[in-house]
Amino acid sequence: MLPACFTWDQLYLEMRKYVEEIRLRVREPRPSTFCLYLTRLCPTIRIRSPRSNVCDVCSVYFSRIKSGATTADTEAFGNHTTEARRMREEYKTDLAFADVNHAVVIMDFNHNLTIPSYNYVYDETVPGKGTDEVNSMLRHFITRVVIPEGHSKLTIYADSCGGQNKNSFVVWMLLALTHMSDLPEIELKFFVKGHPKNAVDRLFGHVRKRISRADVWIMDQLFEVITHASASSALVHIPKENSIFKDYRSVVDEAYKKIKNI
Repeated sequence: MLPACFTWDQLYLEMRKYVEEIRLRVREPRPSTFCLYLTRLCPTIRIRSPRSNVCDVCSVYFSRIKSGATTADTEAFGNHTTEARRMREEYKTDLAFADVNHAVVIMDFNHNLTIPSYNYVYDETVPGKGTDEVNSMLRHFITRVVIPEGHSKLTIYADSCGGQNKNSFVVWMLLALTHMSDLPEIELKFFVKGHPKNAVDRLFGHVRKRISRADVWIMDQLFEVITHASASSALVHIPKENSIFKDYRSVVDEAYKKIKNI
């Protein structure tokens, strides 16, 4: 069972990339021929539906248990699910106790769209989805929304993607904000890998459903779809020339010490 990101087209692109890397001189098949041979040679291959938000780690352990798991596999699977449930309860508790002083937000990337309550939208001519982009949008949201609304504490939930959220640069930037702004306390919490389902996913679903039913060819059409996807959301367009995206890595790297085990 392959993750939903491995579509047939993606598998074909991966094959071509591999052929180019090893410099193999071979006549490449057409996509339809590639899919035909792949289904014949690997009859048990399955691609998970994007609608099924299933943990890959759980799927692996579940398959091992069905075929006869060891004690170590069973114990590891139990620890994984226990930690996921604990994090889920902590997430629900934080949401329940959010008030005028304590803001709780969830951040995530969905294809090229980021949609918490505020939708930050930019096209492919603008930088990608790395640490600097995450820090830039976080700082913009905190300084324009969280602090003006008078919150004294902010709790941020994110997935465990190391290149985007779970790294020293994001921690350093948030630490710098507590030193330089009127927000004295910021918590950054990460969902257990494979179990990041949260309120943001519901908004992702609204946007995907709207896009599937609309003709979207230009950015203005995309803005309209996102704006009407949820009544509680607001859109922030980041153009190619903007003052939101900044280089934070080099600045915080000089100001703070390296954080171990992150």
